Amino acid sequence: IEVLAEKLSWSHASIRLYNPDTQRLELLVLNRPGLTAQQLAAETRRLNRVIAKPGQGFSGWVVQHGQPVRSGDVNSDPRFTRTFKDIRSGLYVPIQVGQRTIGVIGVESERPAAFSEADERLLTTLAAQAGIAMENARLLAETLRRVEEMGALADFSSALRTALTRAEIVSVTLDQLMRGMYHTDDACLVTYDPLTGGNIIEAARGKWKKWVGLRLQPGEGLAGILAETRQPVQSDNLLQEERLAHAKPLTQMEAAAGVPLLVQGQFIGSLWVGRTNRKKAVSPV
Repeated sequence: IEVLAEKLSWSHASIRLYNPDTQRLELLVLNRPGLTAQQLAAETRRLNRVIAKPGQGFSGWVVQHGQPVRSGDVNSDPRFTRTFKDIRSGLYVPIQVGQRTIGVIGVESERPAAFSEADERLLTTLAAQAGIAMENARLLAETLRRVEEMGALADFSSALRTALTRAEIVSVTLDQLMRGMYHTDDACLVTYDPLTGGNIIEAARGKWKKWVGLRLQPGEGLAGILAETRQPVQSDNLLQEERLAHAKPLTQMEAAAGVPLLVQGQFIGSLWVGRTNRKKAVSPV
């Protein structure tokens, strides 16, 4: 952005990244001279609502097609979505890693035909450098994450060697899930009852502990769904989770993830980690 300010004539500049998990565009950087930090934060929230998906506005079109756009009269192009008044021209270039478009750099001006071919070449060069830097940062973060996971697994293995009973093994497992591996608020072990097809919360940590011993009917809650599908289950917003329409009305849960426990192909239960509202305990299912 600082380089753009020195080399190009613009009223504002932005960098948006595409999040493949949410399939949304996220405004990473906004620079508009004259705005305070508080005003920039408010504008960032507003712009994230205006242009949120690939295909929306010039920025969304660039992310969708992986091609730059330079327009001397944005108002005559149906792809243009107005974000600020009096904008007359714009230049938008994809940020790419290999053949994959991961974002877009955009500059807009209140002057018509404010950007030249030379400006487009400059912005393309900057976008290429930004793509390399972002990919290197992602690879570094991934490497650090794997190193942390390996350390956590080593600690888990060491702790398990001291566990002699089932209760001790369960205790070590839940403690390591919370503190060493996922740094979560809550963890629990759900045991499957093959006679009834239901589940029992056998052990728990955090605020889920109050539900130890709770029996769940077949198909009840996320644990019931996991028992039926034998597949991992994850929800980042349980307050709006449609799959819990038939579960107990235990709200306040924020997020949870569970994996099946299999012994020689036979389902015996599930392990869960979660994040809860710290003001009130909630059920993990």
